[in-house]
Amino acid sequence: MVQTDRLAAQRLEFEREKHKSDAKLKEQEIDVKEKAQNDEMKLIERYGDALAQVISLQPDEVTDLPAYFRSSYRDGSSKGLS
Repeated sequence: MVQTDRLAAQRLEFEREKHKSDAKLKEQEIDVKEKAQNDEMKLIERYGDALAQVISLQPDEVTDLPAYFRSSYRDGSSKGLS
């Protein structure tokens, strides 16, 4: 009788620890997913900003260089476009 009670208590303790570790694991997974989503959002925002600069600065003439190329030549740096 004493042994069965002790075994039952050990099982209960084991189950509690298992549930605690499962809950902790789920919290960590949620944190990782949130961080990944925030990183993705930052990356998308940077891509959007870069696209907005490229698209909005197009020249009127088809044969003209876009403004982002013209400004680099004015500054004296060709940024690898020599």
